[in-house]
Amino acid sequence: DFIKTQGVDQFKKLINNSLTSIDFKIQLKKESFDLNKHEDKINFLKDVSTLLRGIKSPVELEVYINKVSKETNISTQVIKQEINKDSVKSKATSPANNFVFNNYQNNNKSGISPVQYMLKPAHLTAEKELLNLIINNEDIYKAIKNKFGAEDFLDQVYRKLAILVYSYYEDDYTLDKDEILTHFEEDELSKVEEIFNLNIKVNKDIKAIEDYIKNINYHKINLKKQNIKKQINDLDNKQSKTKEEIELFTRLCLELIEIDKRLKIS
Repeated sequence: DFIKTQGVDQFKKLINNSLTSIDFKIQLKKESFDLNKHEDKINFLKDVSTLLRGIKSPVELEVYINKVSKETNISTQVIKQEINKDSVKSKATSPANNFVFNNYQNNNKSGISPVQYMLKPAHLTAEKELLNLIINNEDIYKAIKNKFGAEDFLDQVYRKLAILVYSYYEDDYTLDKDEILTHFEEDELSKVEEIFNLNIKVNKDIKAIEDYIKNINYHKINLKKQNIKKQINDLDNKQSKTKEEIELFTRLCLELIEIDKRLKIS
């Protein structure tokens, strides 16, 4: 197909340039799509990601991700997310997949996994409204990025969206909402589109933003409190305890007291 559309001379040019097998395949895919068209760009990304997913060397994978990003103006983080799509579902553990997944791990600084059913409506509202403000105003992202990272969102879908949005800003790319949507499963799309379509009628100064963060962090501390109380209860119900378990029980009780103090201050 390449020879038919581009001619023998172009084919010889590729060979003379000593392209690697991967380079050659990427070039073929580029020739199959019009990267100036949004839909073609998305399909090209999906095809190339499937190709790059087979690379075993993390170093080689990084080289090709950066190369594709530079040639197509697609964020490296977006490419990594697309490469990792099937890997997350199958829980693949190849070196290359581990490398890609580094930027999508639950790096929760509080040690709390994002659990959907534990989140209260007020907390979810704070998360989605804060995300909407960040998406629509890069200055807000710059103001809070060092004290509230993408991993601080507890809702799984919101966290995934935050990782993508933060990566766009970090890589100095213009946010492409349509492209972002391609990284979500069908049952996640409604939540993402809801955030995109929010029309927030609040004061958007830094004080208002800090109130959102305070609300989210307050709920996060409460989650941690519930986790500790459960551990204390489980240990307390044990008929016999080891020395280590007794020490753990004491530490947890002290930590619970400190958390209660923080909640009162908040």
